Amino acid sequence: MPEHQEAARLASIVQSSDDAIIGKDLNGIIASWNPAAERMFGYTAAEAVGQSIRIIIPEDRQDEEDGVIQQIKRGEKVDHFETIRCRKDGICIPISLTVSPIRDDAGVVVGASKIARDISERKRAEAKAERTTRRLAFVSQMSAALATSLDYEKTLKAVTKLAVAHIADWCAVDILRDDGRIERLAMAHVDPAKIELAKTVRERYENPTAPHSVPYVIQTGTPAMVPEITDAMIVAAAQGDEERVRLVRALGAVSYLCVPMNAGGRTVGALTLASAESGRRYTDDDLQFAEDVASRTAMAVENARAYQQVQRADRLKDEFLATLSHELRTPLNAILGYSRMLRGGLLTADKVSGALETIERNAMSLTQMVDDVLDVSRIVSGKMRLNVQPVELPLVLQDAIATVTPAADAKRLHIHMVIDPQIGTVSGDPARLQQVVWNLLSNAVKFTPKGGRVQVRLERVNSSVEIVVSDTGIGIPADFLPHIFERFRQADSGTARQRGGLGLGLAIASNLVDMHGGTIRATSGGEGQGATFRVRLPLMAVQPASPAEEKRVHPRQERPASLSSLASCSKRSWKPPEHR
Repeated sequence: MPEHQEAARLASIVQSSDDAIIGKDLNGIIASWNPAAERMFGYTAAEAVGQSIRIIIPEDRQDEEDGVIQQIKRGEKVDHFETIRCRKDGICIPISLTVSPIRDDAGVVVGASKIARDISERKRAEAKAERTTRRLAFVSQMSAALATSLDYEKTLKAVTKLAVAHIADWCAVDILRDDGRIERLAMAHVDPAKIELAKTVRERYENPTAPHSVPYVIQTGTPAMVPEITDAMIVAAAQGDEERVRLVRALGAVSYLCVPMNAGGRTVGALTLASAESGRRYTDDDLQFAEDVASRTAMAVENARAYQQVQRADRLKDEFLATLSHELRTPLNAILGYSRMLRGGLLTADKVSGALETIERNAMSLTQMVDDVLDVSRIVSGKMRLNVQPVELPLVLQDAIATVTPAADAKRLHIHMVIDPQIGTVSGDPARLQQVVWNLLSNAVKFTPKGGRVQVRLERVNSSVEIVVSDTGIGIPADFLPHIFERFRQADSGTARQRGGLGLGLAIASNLVDMHGGTIRATSGGEGQGATFRVRLPLMAVQPASPAEEKRVHPRQERPASLSSLASCSKRSWKPPEHR
């Protein structure tokens, strides 16, 4: 083939090639620039020819060109060198570069021919495959960690460490506690030295109403993602606080994800991921994966909590049975002891009456314990029924106070009652409402030392009425307050043994208040600071009086006038026990 035809054929190949083909001299000055180079780098041939090849080389890779030129001068070929080059618009792309020496007729190297192939698609595929591999490894190890332990706090720490090893540079898990507090249970960072810095930034600057904050994500159940954290964002958020800017910059976060941990239709916490050292930017695909991870983690937390609740229920059941046997034994021993003495004629005539009173009093104590257990059973099974009618609460309070007065007098406790004269009428079961007040009062008397004070207030609050029972007693520990109305729960088993009781009274009171459409809550300044219980009930709507209006009935009118005739009451009437 004639030389000119060969040259034309080669020129045609260069012009039609899908790869960028660039000719340059040994100084790096561009001599030729084919159409594919125009498409790849954005410069036209007219713009590129005569310019240095360094116009497409990033600042941090300029040394690469020096190395390539040295190899070319030695007559060596550079084969499939993978690197980064930049387009005219500033976007950098991955390429595979092959560089061959160009020789003159004498065989002297006078320049180089570069063939550049855009490998963006391959790199994306490789990155996706690597990401998938990392995710599979993470999910596998995370699943194993979640399955091997029911100690979810320990498990969450393992999850954050695994996340840092596979999908993030920083990971944290926050849990929503039963009392509404948000607690960070686990946090890991690829640079352990930054953990304290992250804690400081959160404690000082977290805005709970910001859409990307952990409290907001937990409250709304809405995920948050910041694909690119810019310095301008950091400065704007700091609002002139230079120290905040310095600390946040030191963290070096460049991308951020926070997703709710949902299980059983509710949000139990949040999973937070951040990218820093790795430079990865989170995408919608990452957000979807993070939501899956958060869901798995939430299910593990809920399963662990459920298991712990079962364990606690079993423990409480055992403690309750032990308490019940102890509480039953005391009155039974008194009844059996005096019965045997009476049968054996061991008591003189003047002591028989006292013995019978003791037997009756302890029998009443047993009856009350059995009634409490039966009430709990009815509540749990949904069989508790209310005899609803208009109720005047001042009379309910007066009768409840009368039943605890002997016990209060024995401890020299002063019970003070304050009633708002504007109190209206509530709709409810008078006997059950008296039971609620009696439980609160007896609890106050039981846990208030001799010489203390108990106050009962009846107040109107808008369209509701509030019964407030407060005392100067031993108080309630802060960590026990969230559990104060749970069945079989007592703040301290030692205290319970000293003062007696089954731990059912407050649970029964809470359920009865709930059945009346009301609320009950307890507050205390802590141990030794006394306690206050507030029962809020809705007032009846005012109706015009009419002859046919149902007569208001008070429990004092329903139940027998004396405690000796309590046995004749109907099963729906609650009966306070005698002081024992």
